[in-house]
Amino acid sequence: MQNLQDILSTLTHPSEIGVIRGGVLESAELLARYPAQFPGIDQALAMLKQTLHHE
Repeated sequence: MQNLQDILSTLTHPSEIGVIRGGVLESAELLARYPAQFPGIDQALAMLKQTLHHE
């Protein structure tokens, strides 16, 4: 989680945030359907959504 937080905190350019919206968020939402198999995915998804919300 710390690595994800570190990465998200460095994103400043809209094109970088667009990459998250285009694929990373979609993938995290898919993985979140299986939280038992991907511990922490709910927290990661919340972090991604928060980053996109602040855009």
